[in-house]
Amino acid sequence: MPVLEERGGSVCLNRLAACLEHCRRSIRASGAPARLVVLVNNSSDDSVGVAMAWAARQNVALDLVEVELAEGQAHAGAARRLAFDIGRQCVQASGVLMTTDADSRPERDWVRANLRAVAEGAALVCGQIALDAEEAAALPAGFLDAWAVEEKYAQASLELADLLDPDPHNPWPHHGQISGASLAVTARAYDAVGGLPVVPFGEDRAFAARLRAFDLPIRCCRAARVVTSCRLDGRAEGGMAATIRARLIEADLHCDDRLEPALATGFRARLRGRLRRAWGRPAAIDGRLRRLGLDAHGRQEVFRHRHFGAAWASIEALVPALRRVRLERAQLEVELPLLQRLVASARARYGWATTCDSSQQAVPPSREALCS
Repeated sequence: MPVLEERGGSVCLNRLAACLEHCRRSIRASGAPARLVVLVNNSSDDSVGVAMAWAARQNVALDLVEVELAEGQAHAGAARRLAFDIGRQCVQASGVLMTTDADSRPERDWVRANLRAVAEGAALVCGQIALDAEEAAALPAGFLDAWAVEEKYAQASLELADLLDPDPHNPWPHHGQISGASLAVTARAYDAVGGLPVVPFGEDRAFAARLRAFDLPIRCCRAARVVTSCRLDGRAEGGMAATIRARLIEADLHCDDRLEPALATGFRARLRGRLRRAWGRPAAIDGRLRRLGLDAHGRQEVFRHRHFGAAWASIEALVPALRRVRLERAQLEVELPLLQRLVASARARYGWATTCDSSQQAVPPSREALCS
């Protein structure tokens, strides 16, 4: 079970050493056999020297690979894919691969929590990400407040989806985050989906989408927690630093693309739930697809898929009513009350106890909760 550290660009070297140390402590606390793999790509600093010096001080066996990715491939997706592939060579089919980033610090229970989620049936475990409190405090006033509102909207969206289309493998409450700073995947699942997609950015969500297409269980695990940097000088396209810089520059920037208007959120979740429950009954599915306006060619495209996840991805791509309308941040406060009413209505209809223990109700994240 390797713990993979994906590295891209010039990251403050003390963050790299801290990441390795936190990985070591988490591995040791878990008691599980593990190999620590570090991939250094296109580095302009002494990352290799820092990693090797740390390994010597701690007397830790370290598999370190340094590569210079070609132009056009020097991005997070290609680097993380290579790191995963190297790690895959180190484990048996029953093993687990984990990945984090050089500017992140897995908490003590990270490895153990990931392994526990896998033992409970998860093929992919998405850990919870908290911002580094010291770095967050240096961000401009109001930034984290706006971020907290967005997360509050995201949590309400996730709860509504759980009420209308519950996932037994990812019970509510959960965080809903999918980040390369904390992913754990079984070797069997990694092989089954053909590995991590090689895309410039968003490789973490694209990877989760691959597993969904195969109906493989995904768990968003709060106990698998990682503290990550919210610095502004990162180089990865689409990464945390790039996202924060863009939001500081452009106040009306669109929200996370998983967020959409309240009514659209409810429509998507309700339809997905109904189709999922009808999957395996072609006549029922065909009738719903006709009512959605799909012609014979479109319906044939849907039915060619063995797994519901892949079929649903086709339906989303083919049905005009399911085209996503992304929200601007200014729209969140307008949409949030309606979304909360939809959640309350769904709770009343379907029952809160059907999705989680009432003693463990999810609390929308505050500004402080986003940080360690």
